[in-house]
Amino acid sequence: MLIAFLLTNCKKEYSYEGGTAEFSLLNVNGSCVNPVISSDYILGSAAGPSNTVQLQVEVTTTGRFTLQTNIRSGFLFSKTGSFSDTGVQTLSLTATGEPDSTGNFIFIPELATTCAFSVSVTGQQVPDAGYTFVGAPNACSNVQVIGTYQKDKLLTGSNMVLVNANVISPGDYIIQTNTLDGISFYASGYFNQLGNQTVTLTGSGTPVLPGELQLNLVGNRSDCTFPLTVENAGDSAIYAIASGVDHCVGQIAGAYTAGTPLNASNTFTLTVYVSVAGVFSISTQPVNGIEA
Repeated sequence: MLIAFLLTNCKKEYSYEGGTAEFSLLNVNGSCVNPVISSDYILGSAAGPSNTVQLQVEVTTTGRFTLQTNIRSGFLFSKTGSFSDTGVQTLSLTATGEPDSTGNFIFIPELATTCAFSVSVTGQQVPDAGYTFVGAPNACSNVQVIGTYQKDKLLTGSNMVLVNANVISPGDYIIQTNTLDGISFYASGYFNQLGNQTVTLTGSGTPVLPGELQLNLVGNRSDCTFPLTVENAGDSAIYAIASGVDHCVGQIAGAYTAGTPLNASNTFTLTVYVSVAGVFSISTQPVNGIEA
């Protein structure tokens, strides 16, 4: 029969006052047949009851048994029990020990040298951060949209969104938006401090149509929305800057001290009269080391 041809037997017998179990581990070409590895195996994290491997065995004589594997990366699999029925059955071995290195490791049940299975050990996992977006679950609070967003213009590293998160517990984070009108924003990292934190998301994609977007910001069990305007490339605004006798009409903010670099608090808000909406760019010439 084909099955008998493929499955070679590795028999092991154990003596026990209540009876001797005789069984074989099913294998094909030296590999255990359909091993099922459960749970994660993480460097430095002790294996628990959920760390198991299920192997296929064929029982010819019922009775007691003890079976274990070789030790690899500081842990092994074992099982003690009894078989009450004969035939092909599933045997579950539980891992004990603590992985001390990463990689793929071959385990071989004791004396069954032609049956092997592989277990992957990964690096230490860092817990996900606990946080909520300021303003969630409604409109995100104090979101800053940076950069120019125009139809058919590819977003670059200068297209960013600054969002505010209230961190409850440290850990890894992934924060991203949905994809809307061909663009989205993404950030990942590690929160090592609690309280309000500012996260910078970088944009990607190319806007397809001009219009007013409402992007959905999603994080670890928290979400909120924020607006973003996509303009028609090349459609310039027509406007006039309000001016007095010898100065522009507006309001200056921030402190200006010799030798002190300017920051985001140093602004000048212009008053303008717009007759046609569109794209604009306003700047000044450098004066005393300052330009806008």
